[in-house]
Amino acid sequence: MVHDFNRRQFLSVGAGFLLVSGVAVACGGTAAPNASSGTGSEVSGRTTKTPKKGGTLKMGLESDFNSFAPPTGQFDTAGLMYASTVFDPLMALDANGDAQPYLCKSMTPNADFTEFTVKLRDGIMFHDNTPLTSAEVVGALQAVQKAPLTAPALLNLASVTATDAMTVVMKTKTPWPAFPTYLTGQLGYVPSPKTIATPAGGLTPIGTGPFVFDEWVPGSHFYANANKNYWQKGLPYVDRVEYQTISDPTSRENSLLAGTIDIMHSSDSINLRDLKDKSEVQYLTDKGSTTGEPSMNMVMINLMAPVVSDLRIRQAISYGFDNATYQKVHNFGLYEPAYGLFPGNKDYDASAKGFPRYDQGKAKSLVQEYTKEKGKPVIEYATTNNPRNGETAQFVQQQWEAIGITVKIKQVEQVQLITNAVLGDYQTTGWRSFNAANPDANYVWWSPLTAAPIGKSALNFARNMDPEVETALQKGRTSLNKADRLAAYQKVNERFAVDLPYLFTSRTIWGCFAAKKVQNFNGQNLPDGKKALSFAGGLFYPTSTWLNA
Repeated sequence: MVHDFNRRQFLSVGAGFLLVSGVAVACGGTAAPNASSGTGSEVSGRTTKTPKKGGTLKMGLESDFNSFAPPTGQFDTAGLMYASTVFDPLMALDANGDAQPYLCKSMTPNADFTEFTVKLRDGIMFHDNTPLTSAEVVGALQAVQKAPLTAPALLNLASVTATDAMTVVMKTKTPWPAFPTYLTGQLGYVPSPKTIATPAGGLTPIGTGPFVFDEWVPGSHFYANANKNYWQKGLPYVDRVEYQTISDPTSRENSLLAGTIDIMHSSDSINLRDLKDKSEVQYLTDKGSTTGEPSMNMVMINLMAPVVSDLRIRQAISYGFDNATYQKVHNFGLYEPAYGLFPGNKDYDASAKGFPRYDQGKAKSLVQEYTKEKGKPVIEYATTNNPRNGETAQFVQQQWEAIGITVKIKQVEQVQLITNAVLGDYQTTGWRSFNAANPDANYVWWSPLTAAPIGKSALNFARNMDPEVETALQKGRTSLNKADRLAAYQKVNERFAVDLPYLFTSRTIWGCFAAKKVQNFNGQNLPDGKKALSFAGGLFYPTSTWLNA
């Protein structure tokens, strides 16, 4: 239904960098466990074959972003992929969704998780041949800690200090067991100081990553060449990567079939429907991923905006949305309707019972009650300007007008949609977000402390100010007891069923589709050789990908 900040969504902390330049698993033509190897089978994206060096990998992505600089970049899924091409994060997620050292060689907490000591790896160089030291790490973290866009995610970070040339100590205001996860995405990238010194630096990034920046034309393409002096010896395998922005999913699909691109991602069910049985295409999805919280498709609602600030209207549009029919019509029956934050997770089934299910009669009654008091409601639904999202908008319009609401559709570029969400310049919008290995990673999106009045920047885009949500989030963040943390996020789920800042429609099913020559596109490892988190949230990375051509 659209468009994350995911991604990410700088925080992308779960979907953020997660695979980063490491995602572990392996490759291109190997069938997934228990899957047939013929037409229509899903592959693992891994291989144990000897990789071949050379060639240009051409990738089709759904969107672009505004800057490579972590303090100012609106990193959605595509932005995270761009950034991880030239940057490395301090930490990355392993196959179980736990944060592990990446650019650093260790990150050690004290007993109550209020202090973390980071030791850097020796001998790592930026692309301009300057060394990585603790000074660059401190500078990068302090920059995102101060920037209006990213600072809300680090409200609990008290200080960042270099104790020697290769050691950084980070202190937090409260116990924060999940903090290392925050350093697996946008907040954990370590760019050269030149990249974050001026706005121009974010247009020509310098990092320590597997590829060196060559050219970026926003809205069109991004090119980078292999880093011949990359600190992970032997990587990357391809000589060059070329990303193309192809926002329309059908056009992206046609480019893959025509050979214009070699690999693409998509969260649109139309591509899964069209490509899953193509013999010339191999594919994998994140449908089976059970690590943490999945990315969710939803209608996001601005609780401070006119009309939808009234709970009766939020209840009405929730009861008045026929989700089962939407999944059959728009997603071809490939997605299951979802109610709540954690679909498919039995630990959260009870806490999701309060979310409204389709009841047109109840919806009409609520609208009639509102209309008698305040007049006929008018709501704007915003989405991006590709045809598929336009179809969703028309379905939403039809559903809500059937219960007595006038609905206006507004379609804009994805970057503008995100900007409008940040500033609260919307009533309802199609959205996709929340993919995280640890629910605490979504604190920044849900906390009343990260909300702000309309017109001011906020990362709680829905601007839900429920104090019970904040109490639960703090418990989930600070408790060292797993059962307490689970109870806390069950409470968050229950409160969202009451507040209705989101109308959830389905779990986002991301697919990665590749030509047969593309190998190991899901096969990266962490620096210590352990597998990184498998494909999830639309993120795949070219570091360990190679071409059998």
